[in-house]
Amino acid sequence: RNMIRSFASDCRVVLVPAAGVVDFVERRYFSAPPWQRAAIAERAVATMRRRGVDVVVLACTHYPLVIDEMKLVAPWEVSYLDPAPAIARRVSDVVADLKRAGPQMGVPAPDTGLLTSARGSASESLAAYAAMGFPRHEFVDLPV
Repeated sequence: RNMIRSFASDCRVVLVPAAGVVDFVERRYFSAPPWQRAAIAERAVATMRRRGVDVVVLACTHYPLVIDEMKLVAPWEVSYLDPAPAIARRVSDVVADLKRAGPQMGVPAPDTGLLTSARGSASESLAAYAAMGFPRHEFVDLPV
């Protein structure tokens, strides 16, 4: 909400949690048939449609994975803002700070995916990350 106050105070912001999307992506997305992907996307956009949302900020790293399905099921003109480039810049800054702090800070290997959730049953996601070039993973506990 601080970001909304800082960067979108002149906008009407509707907070719409996409119930079930994170769990679906972590547990079943990569092996799910197209109809299941479409169903989870429909559920994600249903509230947005009712509330008249015209810009969707994909405020979770899981949502860009279902953006194609969301676009297919959204029957109205809507723009999507993917925060991935901003997140990548922030991660780059954090890793650079770690490198400057010295080897005692434990900078991960270049092919390591850093995850903020330690869901033990997310093995399908870990396999998908490995297929994308991140065969190693580390779980990072970040304060919210």
